Amino acid sequence: MQVILFKHSFAQASVLKSNFTKKIADLADLYYISIAPHDFEGPIAWVSAMHVSTAVTNFFILESCYPRYMTTYPYFFKNIPQPENGYITPPDEPCLGLEFSEEPFKNGDAIVVTIAEL
Repeated sequence: MQVILFKHSFAQASVLKSNFTKKIADLADLYYISIAPHDFEGPIAWVSAMHVSTAVTNFFILESCYPRYMTTYPYFFKNIPQPENGYITPPDEPCLGLEFSEEPFKNGDAIVVTIAEL
């Protein structure tokens, strides 16, 4: 589990690496510590962090990387949320709300692997 605790009272958890971001946020809240989810794993982690951030009471800030959500992420997903006036809203669609773009599959930048069959 990866959690970074800063002396200015906020915890920074990686959504994909910790798997317990909500629990970390809830425990931090007991000690009046805010959370600032960490995102450098990609668009799925970024949108997951958005959803977690809306579900906790001690959210402080969501780390993000401007060039990624403006150029790289839209290549893989059709509906990547875009910041407006410093705020961002997670998609409303089911699950994480992301819709895959077809271009990476056509170009060979993304592949489908079957891991099990029913």
